[in-house]
Amino acid sequence: MILSTLRTAIPYKRYWLLSAVLIGILHPVILPQLMDVELLPGALIPDAALMGYNPSEVLAWYEALGESGRRMYVYVALFDVICIIPSYLVLLSCQLLSSPQCPETLAYVPSAMAIFDLLETGTHIYYAVYYPAQMPTTRTLVVVSCATQFKYLVLGLSLLLVAYYAVMD
Repeated sequence: MILSTLRTAIPYKRYWLLSAVLIGILHPVILPQLMDVELLPGALIPDAALMGYNPSEVLAWYEALGESGRRMYVYVALFDVICIIPSYLVLLSCQLLSSPQCPETLAYVPSAMAIFDLLETGTHIYYAVYYPAQMPTTRTLVVVSCATQFKYLVLGLSLLLVAYYAVMD
């Protein structure tokens, strides 16, 4: 059922591509205007930390943001969940499905990236709302950091698959 729904979106993939490009351009331009504190150099938010982060960095970031900064982060993260994740999921899956050479099961690879992204973003939304009353544990932050790294690993794999099957066609 999911694959058949995605197949109906294939003719519209240029619109998904346009939305992904716009998000990719606007996100780095707008995000620095919204967030005052960086998690790591070059990574304003946990989503952008390609190599992950350690728990003490995240706790210091939550503290440095303050209540209004954490509230702003929640809005940014909700934008990620509502717009960015569905865009890249549909775009990459449609790209894979549009290739006659690509096995249908590979169209699910971008879903793993979305799951890791949702795990990470959802956890940070929760703790941004309830911090400091509810502090994330070290174990939770390590798992979420690993989810961030796996998200980028699966993104790389998805892009390699898209490129491979584009060349094969």
